[in-house]
Amino acid sequence: MINTHDPSLILGCDIHSLERIIEPIVHAHGAELFAVELKTEQGQRILRVSIEKLGSTKMALSTREASVSLEMCSKIARDLNLALDVAGVIRYRYQLEVSTPGLERRLRNENDFVRFTGHKVKLKLHTPLQGQKVLVGRLVSFSERKILLEVQNQCYEIDFSDIVLAHLLFEGGALPPHSSTFKRKKVQQKGKVPNLSKGGRVVSQCSIGGKGSSKGAFLPSQPFGILKANPIQQKER
Repeated sequence: MINTHDPSLILGCDIHSLERIIEPIVHAHGAELFAVELKTEQGQRILRVSIEKLGSTKMALSTREASVSLEMCSKIARDLNLALDVAGVIRYRYQLEVSTPGLERRLRNENDFVRFTGHKVKLKLHTPLQGQKVLVGRLVSFSERKILLEVQNQCYEIDFSDIVLAHLLFEGGALPPHSSTFKRKKVQQKGKVPNLSKGGRVVSQCSIGGKGSSKGAFLPSQPFGILKANPIQQKER
């Protein structure tokens, strides 16, 4: 697996303990856990839970086929809110975010490289290749822990162990119909959901451990740092 962080303690919290609480709840809703991240962004602590449709990894589903609805994200966020509050694993105020991995999802392990063969990817390497540590190209094949990457009609063989970070690149076209973010004060809030803006991934957010509101934003998956931008406006058909 490509190790992007210390798997033991993150912001004073055992990430494995979090996964043991989160995974059964995610499965109960017909989804599987993609990743759990606990980080600080703009002075706010965020617990980010990424999910996709149950069986997506085993069946090698595409990003579109593996996507889940905003409603499912909201229901899982509601149940996680209660379970994490009871468990008391996180002892400070934080924002819970349940989302899909996004169109530019991180490639975590060998199975992901096999699953997304043929896709456009961005790699960050330990050792420079042709003088560059960051490469963008098409993933031609993955076999025996070696990647064949096509960059501008030239193929390069790269050892899996030399990859620091890897993620898919969105190649254009229509975004998935449920890729949206929205504003809500608490996950238990009733009433109409505000109008949704098209974005990079399905996101449900709520603040935990004190008063306050969470703010929805367009958050395309960027493993080299989350990039916040204004929502993409699309004309209605």
